[in-house]
Amino acid sequence: DYVMDGAALFQRNMKENSDDLREFLDDIKSWEDEIKKKDELLSKQKPILKKAFPPIRNKSNNSKVEKVKTSKVGEGSTRINSYDYRAWDKFDVERACEDSDGGGTSDSSEHEEEDEAIEEYTQEQNQQKAVIEKEKGNVLFSQHKYEAAIERYTQAVALDPTNAVLPANRAMALLKMNRFAAAEQDCTVALAIDPTYTKALFRRATARVNLKKYHDATHGSHIVHAV
Repeated sequence: DYVMDGAALFQRNMKENSDDLREFLDDIKSWEDEIKKKDELLSKQKPILKKAFPPIRNKSNNSKVEKVKTSKVGEGSTRINSYDYRAWDKFDVERACEDSDGGGTSDSSEHEEEDEAIEEYTQEQNQQKAVIEKEKGNVLFSQHKYEAAIERYTQAVALDPTNAVLPANRAMALLKMNRFAAAEQDCTVALAIDPTYTKALFRRATARVNLKKYHDATHGSHIVHAV
C-alpha cells in the first residue's frame, strides 16, 4: 500500500509540473503574438540615416577670439628696438609672461571644446553606421542566412554598444541556430541597456526554456504584462 501511495503521489506531481509547464508555454505564445503586432508597427518606421554635421562649438566666436588676441598684442605695447636700452630697462618681464600664459589657457580651452564636438560627431556617425549594419542583418535574417546575419549584428554592436536592439536582434538569429546560451547572454546585455525591452525579455525566456531553466524563464514577465 505504501508503494502504491508513493507511485500515485509521483504521478500527481508529474501531472502538476506538466500543467505548469504547459501554462507557462501558453504565456510565452501570447507574448509572442503581442510582440509580433508591435513588430509590424515598428517595421513601418524607417530610421533616419542622414544628419547634419554638428557645428563646432564657439566657431561663431572665432573672429571675436582673434580680435581679443589682436587687441591684447597691440594694447599698450610696441615693439622695442634692439638698441633702445632705456626701453628695455622699463620692460616688465613678469607681466609679459602672465599675458602669454593667459593666451595659452584660452587656446587650450578652445581646442578641448573642438575635440568634444568632433567626438560627438564621430559617435553620431558610428550610430548611423550601426543602423545600416542592422538593416543588412535583417535582410540576411529574412533570407534565413542566420550566420551572415549574426556577423552584421556583431559589427553593429561594436559600432554602437548603447543600442539594445542590436544584441537582441543577434539573439534572435542565435535562437534560430539553437545557440541558446549565447542568445540568453545577448538578451541579458540588451536588458542591461533597456530593462523594459520586451523583445529581449521574450527571447531570453525562449532561450531559457530550451536550456530547461524554467524558473529563470519567468523572470521579467511582470514587465512584459505592464508594457
